[in-house]
Amino acid sequence: MAISAREKKPEAVLTLRFVLLESPDGIPGKLAFQGELSRRVLLKARNANALMAGWNEALEQILVQLGSQICRLDSAPAYSGLTKDTGD
Repeated sequence: MAISAREKKPEAVLTLRFVLLESPDGIPGKLAFQGELSRRVLLKARNANALMAGWNEALEQILVQLGSQICRLDSAPAYSGLTKDTGD
């Protein structure tokens, strides 16, 4: 049974794609991280202010996850390859 658009709870959906390069001397070099991070946040209302607040919350969650990914890369003894995370 399908849920109609009116019955579904409104969400803010934000997806960002990151490509980070190592640049120890200011010259872009090896790929350090490539991935797409996405978040869905339930809205408190169906209006523009609630959507903006939802996007802000989703962005904060994505940046925290990106920071975690970067810390894992820094602590990895011999990193090679790509990291991709599409976690919700």
